[in-house]
Order: sequence, then structure tokens, then C-alpha cells
Amino acid sequence: MLLSELDRQLFLAINTRWTAAWLDRLSVALQNPWWLWFPVACLAGWLFVRNRENDRRFLLLLAVAVLLTDVYCAQILKPLLARPRPTVVLTGIRALVGWKHGNGLPSNHAANLVAATIVIGAYYRRWLAPMALVSLLVGYTRIYVGVHYPSDVLAGYAAGLFLAGSLLVFFPRIEAGWDRRRNEKNHPSGRVSNHI
Repeated sequence: MLLSELDRQLFLAINTRWTAAWLDRLSVALQNPWWLWFPVACLAGWLFVRNRENDRRFLLLLAVAVLLTDVYCAQILKPLLARPRPTVVLTGIRALVGWKHGNGLPSNHAANLVAATIVIGAYYRRWLAPMALVSLLVGYTRIYVGVHYPSDVLAGYAAGLFLAGSLLVFFPRIEAGWDRRRNEKNHPSGRVSNHI
């Protein structure tokens, strides 16, 4: 069996056979981004008000990771790969939400959540497992409601992991460069005074 056929069969199983009324309601509710991003925005506001350097660094990285991932997936990968959503090409499926057009590879929901999960886990380790669970649940429900194939979700996970992981690797180097330039600007002679 080809991978594309396996992908289609798994999609059909999740979308049309492994269903329940309560799962329909949960899956549709999870498509509304406010249920997740509102608590994240509240947390971000609290961290901003708390005003600790590590919190500011975290907020910057979180915002950059999600924004970069979202733009990369929506504006570059989706047009480049041009794979239509299941709702566009398959008949007899359950389309539980209004996405009946456009490209689906990769899933932006999956990519953005994994990018956020990676950054959150790097700074606040105890939140890694709950965020990973949320990422898996949302990825599954994107298939369940009919808007993504399983491979769309996996590709989204991979994109979010790669981009957020890359940011975590390169951000300290960028930050060191900023610090070096700031020190050179504040101390043009190249020497930092030890006097207060």
C-alpha cells in the first residue's frame, strides 16, 4: 500500500468510522483558537507585568516562534506543496467545520502548537507534557473534523519542531551579539570599567 493510500485510509477511519457524538462536540470546540490562545495571552500578560528578564526572553521567543511558524507554513509551504484539503477532493466525509477549500499541507494548527510547546517546554519544563498532550489532541481533531490528512498534521508537527528548535539553538548566539554591540556602544574603548 502506498503512503498516500495509507494516509487516505487512516483519514477515513478517523473521520467516518471512529466517531462519537461527544467527540464531535469536543472536536468542533477545539477548532476555536480562543480556548487555547486566550489563556496563553493571559499568561503572557502576567509574565509581562511580573517583568523578569527570563520571562521577557520567553515571551519574545514564543511570539517569534509562533509567528515564524505560522507565516512559513501558511505563506510558503502550503502554496508550494499545494495539497488540497480532504474536504476539497473526497466525497462522503464528515466536514464538521467550514473549511471546504484551500490547501492543507502542513497543518498550521499543529505547527503553531508544537512551536509553542517547544518554547514553553524549554523555559517551563513542567508545562511540556500538558502542552504536548494539547498538541496531540488538536492534531487528532483536525483530522476528525475533516480538514486535514494525518500527514498534514505530522508535517505541521515537524515544521513547528524544526523552526522552534532552530530558534532555541540560534537565539542565544543572536542575543550574545546584541549584548556585545550594546557593551561596545556603552564602552567605546573596548574596556568595561569595574568602578561603580
